[in-house]
Amino acid sequence: MATMKIRPLDVEAQFRIEELFFSTTDAKGIIETGNTVFARVSGYPYDELVGRPHNIIRHPDMPRTVFKLLWDYLEAGKPIAAYVKNMAVTGQYYWVVALVTPLPRNAYLSIRFKPSSALFPLVEKVYQELKEIETKHGDQGNGRQEGMRAGTERLSAILKEHGFESYDDFMATVLRTELKSREHELTLQNVKAIPAFVHPDGHLLSQQLSQVFDEGTRLNGDILKLFARIDDFINLSESLEKDAAFVLELAQSLQLISMNASVESAKIRGNAPSLGVIAEHLGSTSRNVTHLVTDVRKRIHHLTPQLSQVGFGLAASRLQIEMLTSFCAEFVELVKNNDQHGHSNYLKHAGEMIRSIEAAFRTTFTQIVALLEEIERPLLDLGNSSEELRKTILTLMFSQLVGTVEATALGNQSNFRVIFEEIKGQIYSAKEQLIDLNRSVTEIYDQLRSLPVVTSVCAERLDCISSLTASMI
Repeated sequence: MATMKIRPLDVEAQFRIEELFFSTTDAKGIIETGNTVFARVSGYPYDELVGRPHNIIRHPDMPRTVFKLLWDYLEAGKPIAAYVKNMAVTGQYYWVVALVTPLPRNAYLSIRFKPSSALFPLVEKVYQELKEIETKHGDQGNGRQEGMRAGTERLSAILKEHGFESYDDFMATVLRTELKSREHELTLQNVKAIPAFVHPDGHLLSQQLSQVFDEGTRLNGDILKLFARIDDFINLSESLEKDAAFVLELAQSLQLISMNASVESAKIRGNAPSLGVIAEHLGSTSRNVTHLVTDVRKRIHHLTPQLSQVGFGLAASRLQIEMLTSFCAEFVELVKNNDQHGHSNYLKHAGEMIRSIEAAFRTTFTQIVALLEEIERPLLDLGNSSEELRKTILTLMFSQLVGTVEATALGNQSNFRVIFEEIKGQIYSAKEQLIDLNRSVTEIYDQLRSLPVVTSVCAERLDCISSLTASMI
């Protein structure tokens, strides 16, 4: 099948914020199925898309580095989310956020939606830079490979410059942020994400899709609740790190102050021996605080990537279940209007398409449940560590109070009163931060304990959808 040469136009193709589209490809990237939105936005009739390589919609502005990254993930059996600039048959462009997921049958499912977050303008600039790097190295042989290698290194550096440790970290943030931005835009425009389902009479497939739609809509509601909770988890984990860093700084400051207290006690050893004991206790306790805070920070560092993985999985499953229900409504609208011009294979592929999306969702959801089980123990350990830290701070408060009383009895013979007032300010600041730290840990853990009920309901709904799609025409 010949591919015509298309000249890119600096004109955006119509792609609305509420729309989703998908396609499935085989392991070599040949299009197997897709929905009508994909056909409309790309400008190709559905029957002309099927059997064609997916790169027929590739825009020349796209760096090869990004596609190499995409295939590296997919060939490793991992899902990936990426910004992609595509080109319609007219030469018009359209940007998408693409979530590409491996399917059990050695194929891939790609779901796309319109980007709208503040991250998007940054990505456009980065892609331009990567494209320039690749062009500089050339488009043939070793030059092509060197260009992608240099582009990959530069992309990694840019991500680190913007606070992302890895592409995994970046794409998890992208998917969560873009979905939240899309939800905000839909609310502003007063548009529903999932179109209404109109029940045509006398069509068996439509009746089957109606049942899938109803179960999918309920499942979508459950997933939205889970997504909101996990998003809270991730936001809380970021505040945990800030609180722990602040307490560590205070603990190190306390060690310095306690050294000053020890020096001062040596000067007046005969007059107030108890102050030396108190100064020594302050030093040892503040060192213990430093040790505990370091432990808490390590636990947070270990937990944060796991929470990010869960967040990515929930965002992916949210997109997949919305695509499932939207496709059901989209297909039935096509049947209702008897509009199958250019879509002769659509009826034949409907059941296959539903099963592909459902299979991708099941894989994602299973991974989420496993990850949630994995983080329960580390989260409990984090809670125990932060509670031990809180108790240690309380002993510091008691030592400071006793020291202040002893120093007052000395009158103006020493600098102890000034030292203990300084200690008091440090300890109370630490206490306030630890209240926030403990509250955050408790909220995360309490929410996590309630998740099995929601995930159990989701699993039941998914089993119902699976039984429906298994018998679908």
